[in-house]
Amino acid sequence: MTLTTPKAAVSSWKIYAILFLYLLMGYIPPFHNRIQAQEGPVSGTGGFPIRERDMAPTLSQVQDFLYLLQPYEVSVSELANNGFDLVVMDYAKYGNAGSEYTPNEIARIKSGDTSGYSKVVLAYMSIGEAEDYRFYWDPAWQPGSPAWLGPINPEWEGNYKVRYWMSGWKEMIYGTAAGQKKSYLDRIIDQGFDGVYLDIIDAYEYWSTPAGGSERTRDQARLDMIDFIKELRDYVRVSRRKADFLIFPQNGADIIYDENDAVDSLGQQYLNLCDGIGQEDIWYMGTAPQSQEYYGWLTAILDIYKTHGKLVLSVDYVWDAASPASTANKNRYNDYYTRVYDKEYIPFAANKDRALEDLIMVSKGNGFNFDQPVEDCLRVESDLSIRVPCAEYIGVKYRFPLHFYSNPDDPAGLYWKLVLGSLKAGEGENCLLIGSDLSMPVSCAYYNGTQFGFTLDFYPNSCDPWGLYWKMDMRTLVVK
Repeated sequence: MTLTTPKAAVSSWKIYAILFLYLLMGYIPPFHNRIQAQEGPVSGTGGFPIRERDMAPTLSQVQDFLYLLQPYEVSVSELANNGFDLVVMDYAKYGNAGSEYTPNEIARIKSGDTSGYSKVVLAYMSIGEAEDYRFYWDPAWQPGSPAWLGPINPEWEGNYKVRYWMSGWKEMIYGTAAGQKKSYLDRIIDQGFDGVYLDIIDAYEYWSTPAGGSERTRDQARLDMIDFIKELRDYVRVSRRKADFLIFPQNGADIIYDENDAVDSLGQQYLNLCDGIGQEDIWYMGTAPQSQEYYGWLTAILDIYKTHGKLVLSVDYVWDAASPASTANKNRYNDYYTRVYDKEYIPFAANKDRALEDLIMVSKGNGFNFDQPVEDCLRVESDLSIRVPCAEYIGVKYRFPLHFYSNPDDPAGLYWKLVLGSLKAGEGENCLLIGSDLSMPVSCAYYNGTQFGFTLDFYPNSCDPWGLYWKMDMRTLVVK
């Protein structure tokens, strides 16, 4: 039998009274009404009930990401309900105009899973090669006609090198917000993506080498690419007024270097243009390890991005879908994750076939040392606020943020306050369990690249008797 102390009984009575009052006032809707199966489509949502996006992760809080460029076998619900914080995906199910995701579908994916957290969603867009299945493609085109169209990429069927500095190519990428010639970026903006994931940045290397006919010097090709990205960024943030739209280039990380392998003013400008960077094949080329010389050189460059506050996304194609339980697959996967976490990058272990069509999710155990996506953790923001997506108290589930509270009576202590107006109905599994004494045991909280565990004890604040406060029990604080 559980004994309730007088203080706990008073606290329980108080929170019951407050929660009941807020329920009557309509601030806490019944949790079963939030995202439930409905008869017929919801007006304006294309059949997808859209939850408000009130807990979107900041880039600093992203712990994992999903890279999926051929999503036609993955449903919108699966894209939303998978636990990844960030998703890089194609703007269309089959890559063409007829299969573009609707704004409501993108909103559903961004709204995230039933844990209460939503996602950052980036649209893949190649700016260094043209693809013959895209909306802009004309079957009559041949290399050299139009002038910006270069030779076919022999390693990737249907892809063509482009002279990205030419206006004809740029006009298809951005600048036309409506009509039959609506540009690629404008389509992505109107779908509601959070940003773009720009591929084939390393095209600048191709056109400055004999493989590309040495049509540009490295300095010129580098300047052309950085100018292109600046123009694109200025267009979306200024002309389209999307000030928070994210720019993530993929590969070509050494574009920040001049001829002397130093970050010059142009390299600094590029760093300022980017919100993060994606990089393939850091430690493995498929299932074969890269040389220490290579990954040492590359990670030294990526660390420059990181020191400038940029999120570094890593994807290595180490997963063997044909033999997932093999010792070789487990060892390779574990080695990759160990190396990524040592550098504090964000990992995705992709299938070795490079098709990027699989929703690869791995649970720790049976020889795997790491989860993909990582174990669900609370997110602690830079201001030390904690977002709780699901907490269960006396059989009822809630979600809420806890705001850091500087206690004048205990400046060295760590305190948080629950603002009742932010209390909402929660749902999902693996909820934080609030004890009868209102204590909250937090098994995992993610802050500044590190996972912690601790317990928050209810704190009766004499300065605010009707407020709800908690104090961290420092004896329970552990690094995971």
